[in-house]
Amino acid sequence: MDGSLLCGFKRSTQLRRLPRSKQIIFFQENSIWNVVIQRIYLVFNLTWYYIAESQKTSKRTKNLRELKDNFSSMNALMTANGPSFLKLNFQSLMESQNSGEIKVFGINYSPLFDHGIRPDYVVLSDHYMHPRNYVETNIRFWKQINSCPETILITPTNWCNGKYFSQCSTGKCLHFNDIGAEGLVRGINPLRPRGYLSVTALKALAISDFMGFKEIGVIGLDNTFYKGLKVTQDLEMVENAYHASNGQHFNSQLGDFWKLGVSDYFFFVSLNFYFLKKYFSKKRYVNLDRSSLVDAFTKIKIDSHFAKLVRNDTDA
Repeated sequence: MDGSLLCGFKRSTQLRRLPRSKQIIFFQENSIWNVVIQRIYLVFNLTWYYIAESQKTSKRTKNLRELKDNFSSMNALMTANGPSFLKLNFQSLMESQNSGEIKVFGINYSPLFDHGIRPDYVVLSDHYMHPRNYVETNIRFWKQINSCPETILITPTNWCNGKYFSQCSTGKCLHFNDIGAEGLVRGINPLRPRGYLSVTALKALAISDFMGFKEIGVIGLDNTFYKGLKVTQDLEMVENAYHASNGQHFNSQLGDFWKLGVSDYFFFVSLNFYFLKKYFSKKRYVNLDRSSLVDAFTKIKIDSHFAKLVRNDTDA
């Protein structure tokens, strides 16, 4: 064994337990400078927000603020684009939505649209979903959105622009605070800087919680995208789609994102589970996928009113 792996300890026929101060996962040790730089950036970003942006953000989140706890007598369904999304009984969901029994939150509008569902709310935050991104899949998405005026968009405050969104011209737009301060602030209030990972599904969960729904069913938030990870013969990391819909936007070449390779990639995977567990372990969230790896939500029970939304021919 290479002595360097023992953090400078002398070779020995018996491997001694390392002191707690030395028990560092190697990719975290190698990434410590990146962590420092990231924290400095977050502090600067948060300071600039409070100096220059907070008042403007407060005005743009006014309409969302007025919806706080407005839906305490209703349930909601939040859908993401993981494989478990296809376990939904779309006919039953349509009936529940049309009867006013449930509100549908989507971050994966096109797959819902393709199954005949018009979500009540669509939460967007990824820059590639902005209407000024003229790629084929995004153009299709915005054509679908524009054909369904009953669907309400909820976007970051810096998207507020009447040129792209008619709601912004009339003052009826819904926006949330998308200033990132991971590890510096606590809570999931969408009117304030967020302390959790910048993942659109988590933002949708925070907004639905803020609006006060009695229970929030969750499907498609699988965190199984890592199953599409491959390492080529040239040791390049490539991510193939592992979603309910292949319309997902992503850059399959991952080397620019994860400088330390696979260890960095799986550190990010673990953060997805970590922030779910830390901030979203609430009784009101119900995981409709019984086989899900996500351990932050209560899993659906047979007698749940959400049970009819999952097809009987799946293991849920």
